[in-house]
Amino acid sequence: MLQRVIISFFIAGFLLSSVNQSFAQPSSTITNNIERAHSLLTDVYQELNYNNTINDVVLHVHGSFKYEGHYATPNEMKDYKMSSHITFENNGKTLDRSDSFSRINSAVLSTYKVSQDHIEVSIEGKKTEATLADKNKYIYESAIYFPNLMLQLMLEDASQNTFIGTVDGNHIIRHDNKAGGVYFMYINTKTYFPERVDQPKYNDVTGDYYVSTYYKHYDLFDGFQIPTEVVVKKDSNIIYNLKVDVEEILPGIESSSITLNQKKVGEWLYVIPLPKWNTKAVLADMKDFLVVFEPSASPEAGYALIDNIKKAYPGKEIKYCVVSHHHPDHMGGVRAFIEEGITIVTTKGNEAYIDKIAGNRHMFSPAVRTKKNVIPKYLFINQNEYEIKALGSRTIRLYLLNKKSYHTDEYIISYIPSEKILIEGDLIKTWDLRQRSLDRREKGLVEYLNDMKINTKQIIQTWPLEKAPLIFDYERIKPEPNSKFLRGSKKVLEVFTNDE
Repeated sequence: MLQRVIISFFIAGFLLSSVNQSFAQPSSTITNNIERAHSLLTDVYQELNYNNTINDVVLHVHGSFKYEGHYATPNEMKDYKMSSHITFENNGKTLDRSDSFSRINSAVLSTYKVSQDHIEVSIEGKKTEATLADKNKYIYESAIYFPNLMLQLMLEDASQNTFIGTVDGNHIIRHDNKAGGVYFMYINTKTYFPERVDQPKYNDVTGDYYVSTYYKHYDLFDGFQIPTEVVVKKDSNIIYNLKVDVEEILPGIESSSITLNQKKVGEWLYVIPLPKWNTKAVLADMKDFLVVFEPSASPEAGYALIDNIKKAYPGKEIKYCVVSHHHPDHMGGVRAFIEEGITIVTTKGNEAYIDKIAGNRHMFSPAVRTKKNVIPKYLFINQNEYEIKALGSRTIRLYLLNKKSYHTDEYIISYIPSEKILIEGDLIKTWDLRQRSLDRREKGLVEYLNDMKINTKQIIQTWPLEKAPLIFDYERIKPEPNSKFLRGSKKVLEVFTNDE
């Protein structure tokens, strides 16, 4: 207990000194204890799991268990056998566990079944009232035997982790889970393996105590460094002495749960509606690579686009992501494309803004997969009629509409010459295509198309999705000529409005 008291004083002193020093000596890379904890935990996680995430794992945890029951003398404990079969799925969020405790002439069974929308707990054969609010409690009770998964759960919300300090060759990280549990993880400063986790507990009769889970004898299993033995102590008394057998471990592949569908609008051009964000993306299949137009409104939307495209076109490279303009509803998902190493096609004036998006950390958001800064690859369009070509005749032309958009100073429109299809952001009132006078944005676009002699037959506008067509005829927005002669003869009108 003396060691606990010393560490408690150390922790309190360290936190006080770190608050004072953080103003005097700011760091350019680590600005607070939360960031330091996240950086350290990320390194430890990669050391144990070699950058793999854990999707499914099946464990058999077995050994001796000391039971403190109602015996003849105080603190009397007797040995029993424990055998626990634990299955985690869905990156540790789904638990199926069955415990068997063998006592004299009997065996007591406990079961835990926890999923996203259901929880069922039976302890020693008796059903326990549990709600979804208790989900984290039971998930952590099982993950504590397996630090690889425990780290993964800790990293999901960086705001719950704090770097406490370094003492006796261990870095100490505090983690608070959503169920109110507190965990102090001790990480060896040389090996970067977790050595133990301390949990402060309380009993109405005996008061404060600690449960400490020690990890011993790490060994390599399918590319994961895993402790093969776990010892659990209540203060200084051993209550569990366990072997951990990993029966199966499957690396996780991060994939969006959102299913998207593509709609064919040309020979090799597709519209991908994103109903959650009221936008559309466009996909061009250039045969030997893919081009995506408009990475939509958020990182989640970007991941959904990429994941669905990968499923639909396995092994085919997404080479370019074309951003029409800098507004978040049209390029809020660009970070997901940067994380994948996809070249961002944009204008030079957007570089600093996109660099900032790429450089921002996202430790407090479980929605962003890569928490630290990423580095974009760019293709800057600085000339009119820039072409992206593939093998064969498939060509995309990019034009600088810029201030003619009357929307942003720099603005790219994309054109598919073989289909005479134009792709743009939000320049047209697509929810109102009846004959009417055009507003300034629409006039600017029409004038530019006429000036550049861009023979447009159809337009895809990426916003909005609601109450707007996926694609529409350009004739719907071309203003009617004033000439009565032209208005009276459709045949002549077609001749005079033909750009070829």
